[in-house]
Amino acid sequence: MAFADKLVAIRCAHNLTQEGLAAKLYVTRQAVSRWERGEVTPGIDMMKLIGAVTGEPLSHLLEMPEHYCESCGMYLTPDD
Repeated sequence: MAFADKLVAIRCAHNLTQEGLAAKLYVTRQAVSRWERGEVTPGIDMMKLIGAVTGEPLSHLLEMPEHYCESCGMYLTPDD
């Protein structure tokens, strides 16, 4: 799932409007709208803030696989 789709789902799950999420992130509603339409992707600092505000793990927002080495970032296969 693309970040834009995840953000919409996360926002709706928290019963937030674009304006409500924007206020929590200290950005404009238009910025949230552009993220949700996939026009732009927020930087890593904003991703961290989105995660902190919504309680979503950063790895989920960044589309990282579920199994990876937290030390080096290498993807782990079921055999590892």
